[in-house]
Amino acid sequence: MKVGLFISISLFLLNTLYAQVIFDLPPENKTKPSRFGASFQIGIMFIDPMEVNTYIQKYVKAQIGNGIVFLHTGDETINQAVNLNFSPSIKFNNYTLRCMADFGIASKSVTINSKENRFSVMRFSPGLLLDRFFHIDDQKKFFVGAGIQYHFMSFENTPANGFGGRIESGLRFRTLEETNYSFFLMFDFANQKTPTTIASKIKSIDFSGLGIGARIEF
Repeated sequence: MKVGLFISISLFLLNTLYAQVIFDLPPENKTKPSRFGASFQIGIMFIDPMEVNTYIQKYVKAQIGNGIVFLHTGDETINQAVNLNFSPSIKFNNYTLRCMADFGIASKSVTINSKENRFSVMRFSPGLLLDRFFHIDDQKKFFVGAGIQYHFMSFENTPANGFGGRIESGLRFRTLEETNYSFFLMFDFANQKTPTTIASKIKSIDFSGLGIGARIEF
């Protein structure tokens, strides 16, 4: 009798312990989002490169005596630029660090005596930018960011290189598990003097300006 009772109690305890072990097992592990990612963005910058525009204006005025000057885009000033950016990124809680490869180009076409002349300002700016995110709801986040860049700029084979920076702010929308879309405002600091050791057509290149952009993140 006692042996039977002992066996019954032992079986009950073993069954309870087994059930407890099963109960305490963690739920099926979900795949954690990767800490590493990448983003691609495109934007429009509103700039005012005074030295560059002065050079173009002088060039146009000097050519007026040679024939009729027709400007395809309405005037002889550069005031907009296209911005492209690819950034491998490292993701933290509420932060993203971007290793930027940033490219910008602004150009103006002038036709003189049926011959087109194109003036272009180009910029390549590697750098680092840190974004801080603030939750609005499950699908939206507000963010602000700042970073440092090294600008490689050129106009008419004249370089202007040096450190600058970027600040940005906008909204990020989550649509898929690993995909986010952002719309933002940004401001670039990119004003560098040309070297004094070469015969420069201009004294500086100013690619600073306010811009709007869109970004997709993976």
